[in-house]
Amino acid sequence: MYFIQQAFKGKNDFWRYLLGFLVIFIGWQVIGMLPLFAVAFSYAENLQVFQESANENFMNLGIDKNLFLFLMLFSFIVGLLSIFFVVKKIHQRKVITLITARKKIDWKRVFFSFSLWFLISTILLVISYYGNPDDFKWNFKPMPFLILIFLSFLLLPLQTSFEELL
Repeated sequence: MYFIQQAFKGKNDFWRYLLGFLVIFIGWQVIGMLPLFAVAFSYAENLQVFQESANENFMNLGIDKNLFLFLMLFSFIVGLLSIFFVVKKIHQRKVITLITARKKIDWKRVFFSFSLWFLISTILLVISYYGNPDDFKWNFKPMPFLILIFLSFLLLPLQTSFEELL
């Protein structure tokens, strides 16, 4: 079976797509953002400061950068779970049909693509560094860096998966 034929599996009534859109949007943009709003509100001195920060950037409130990254990526995790819910319960399809027409994910292809993209990004970073060394500043702090690495490897694949599946 070809990948494009996967779209005809499950239930495909128009109302299911409309309901699915609403469920995903509410999960991603409303429920997923509640923790960020709660933390930002706890950091704000009052409602006016909170509103000003909401218009500009919540990081201006002094929220730890790694915590802020986690809170921002949390909404994508909720969005991804919402997609899984919509596909399984509303469209009554297997989630894997969104990714491949095969029985299983071909992890060799995934890792090859990841490695290729990593190589291209590294080459471009090195070129950028040698072209504009003043744009780079050494700012290594071991503990925040380790937390950042952990969050990046754990959450960024979920965020990119959400964006690709959406």
